[in-house]
Amino acid sequence: MTILGLLRVRPPHRTISMIVHYVVCGLPIVSLLVALAACGAPAATPVSEAPAPSPMPASATPVPPTLTATAEPPAPTPPPTATATPEPPTETPTPEPPAPTQAPPGWVQRAEIPGSGRSAVAAAVLDDKVYVMGGLDGELEVLEYDPATDTWAEKASMLKGMVFASASVVDGKIYFMGGAPSMADSSHALVQEYNPAADTWTEKASLPTPREGLSSAAVDGRIYAIGGTQWDVTTSGGLVVSSVEMYDPATDTWAPKAPLPRPRTYAGAAILDGKIYVLGGATRVGEGVSSSMLMYDPGTDTWTEKSPMPGQRALSAAAVHDGRIYVFGGAESFTEPPPASSTVFEYDPAADTWTERGNMPFERRGMAAAVVSGKVYLFGGSKTAYPGRPFSREVWEYDPEAAD
Repeated sequence: MTILGLLRVRPPHRTISMIVHYVVCGLPIVSLLVALAACGAPAATPVSEAPAPSPMPASATPVPPTLTATAEPPAPTPPPTATATPEPPTETPTPEPPAPTQAPPGWVQRAEIPGSGRSAVAAAVLDDKVYVMGGLDGELEVLEYDPATDTWAEKASMLKGMVFASASVVDGKIYFMGGAPSMADSSHALVQEYNPAADTWTEKASLPTPREGLSSAAVDGRIYAIGGTQWDVTTSGGLVVSSVEMYDPATDTWAPKAPLPRPRTYAGAAILDGKIYVLGGATRVGEGVSSSMLMYDPGTDTWTEKSPMPGQRALSAAAVHDGRIYVFGGAESFTEPPPASSTVFEYDPAADTWTERGNMPFERRGMAAAVVSGKVYLFGGSKTAYPGRPFSREVWEYDPEAAD
């Protein structure tokens, strides 16, 4: 039932309540008598005539009187509670940012490679400047690094970009040979000559054996291309080779030489006292990482086995400093490859012995190494196997005399 319906019904047993209501509200007594008569109660004798109220139109619904609620007295305000004098807030010191990781003695980080990072990159030294060429994510680019000023300069791009190629210097020219345009291409036999004085590139006589992952070294004005992989994307097959070929820049010709005792690819190479040392590498495609070291004598066209490295390594960087050979980082395995290594091995040719030096402050494979003014410089590389991007842009200077 609606509120309006409730107002319309006044049962007899509510008469007393209505009388109280009219008295309390101070309504005219005539209205009270009319209300009682309407409920069937006996009419009281009026004390005096009162003017009849103006009749309500028949259609209007009487509006009940509005009850005014009696306001409750406000609650007493409790007395204020005594509060102790607050202590001044204790200031929390702002934590200092963590200090950068301190490189171990002998290691200094230098200006990064401009642009993208590089892995499987090549480097060559000419007039105390390092030329960083090719590599994954930088196949066509050539950059010149000046260690004296720690600055970079962009140079003319190669005729064709390459990864897993090798570079050597003869008579003021850089020879960049072999490799592949990308990981999705077959191995190439292309040889490109760079003239830094003119900042130009020229194509030269091709390698007799197309390959990538080869090592190269220049002795007495001739370059020796050693090992590598012949990769054919049409068959998805790769063959690790043992071939060794000599290039004479003066005549732009190639000649075969005594092959490696065992096939080798992604090996390091170093030149010491007119001999070429081939370090580690893989003996089969994607596996068979070796710790062996082989020495080649160009004068006698012969190979000699030397003491193996302390560990298996491929895609490492090799450099010569003060009559010693240093091997940096690399991959310990190609099967389910672990992260790249951070080890540094030092070889003493007089004693034919190896020493493990303090580790690099990073893990890396596929770097390039160069020596300028008694310091070794390492460029790019990656921490994991291809395509383990991002490839590194870092450049590190290593001083073996100051290192642990």
